[in-house]
Amino acid sequence: MKPFLILGEPEDVHAHYVHWALQAAGYETRFIYSSHCPSNTTLYLDNVTDGFTSADWNEAEAGWCRRLPKPSVVEKGYGEDDGFILVEERRFTKWLIDMQEDRAMRWINSPAVAMRAENKFIQLKRARSHGISVPPTLVTAQPDRFRAFLRAHGTIVAKPLCGYSWEGAPGEMLTAFATILDSKRGSELSDEDIAQCVTIYQERVDKVSDVRMLVMGGDVFAYEITQNGEQYFDFRVGFNQENHLNYEAISVPGSLKKKMLGLMDSLQINLASADFALKADGDWIFLDLNPNGQWLFIEDRSPESRIGQKFCSFFVKGVVDPDLEDLFPSYSEYQKSDVARSMEEGFRQHSAAQAARDFDR
Repeated sequence: MKPFLILGEPEDVHAHYVHWALQAAGYETRFIYSSHCPSNTTLYLDNVTDGFTSADWNEAEAGWCRRLPKPSVVEKGYGEDDGFILVEERRFTKWLIDMQEDRAMRWINSPAVAMRAENKFIQLKRARSHGISVPPTLVTAQPDRFRAFLRAHGTIVAKPLCGYSWEGAPGEMLTAFATILDSKRGSELSDEDIAQCVTIYQERVDKVSDVRMLVMGGDVFAYEITQNGEQYFDFRVGFNQENHLNYEAISVPGSLKKKMLGLMDSLQINLASADFALKADGDWIFLDLNPNGQWLFIEDRSPESRIGQKFCSFFVKGVVDPDLEDLFPSYSEYQKSDVARSMEEGFRQHSAAQAARDFDR
């Protein structure tokens, strides 16, 4: 049996669950740290021998690009030598991963196409070209263009180009979410504020709910997301609030499914999580997609969705196979396992050690 490769980060729960579930079902899996390949990997090449490869990648059945390599930048607190070593290790890892594109194996979003598919500008242009509704969108750091857009649409949404998190108080992680700007709040922004950073601005969609769509090959699954209590424009604000979010399976209109599959083909990806705003008239407004997007949070609250088992069958067979799903343990079984508890404890220790190291600096 050929092995299945998972390219990601050790602390990522999606990668950890799938790695565990495949092994529990009797499949060989190899986990490759996307930002740091083992230092015992040695490459050799001459006019006779081609040893520019790594044994971890040999004879794989399929590979899943769960997380792309981190950028080759020096993180805060590193000394000159440590910083140089870190950058070199990440560049080595990236180049080694890039070479695997030529391998004759099935990919769930190869690294190169996943990186391109993350581009939200390309996503919006391609979605529009496939007839998928998108909100009026402006990307700028020019104050006059921003103010004209705000006047034209009355209320808009400001979004970062990519998800960004940073540490606030000790142990507190802050995240940049979509922010609503009306004429009053917009007038409070100075030209210097606006010019400081390029930002995505979109017309605010008058929505009744959000939808997270999962595309696995030719299969499309969608879940309507509603909120209890306080209603946040960006539903992700309520992720960590107990019983705040509800997830319910929703049918995708046939015409939209066809358009989404066309969009996926044009981006050359076969797995994505896409977000839509659902309007009262039934129109689905495309916001963006993530080729490495989250999906286990749905199964966490809606075990009947069996998203984890669906993905495992897709990884192994290349299509979602209901007959194969039962081979894999569920996400709830994973959460109760010693493996999951060990991972959580290891992650806590890693976070504590990182915080102590940052404090010492």
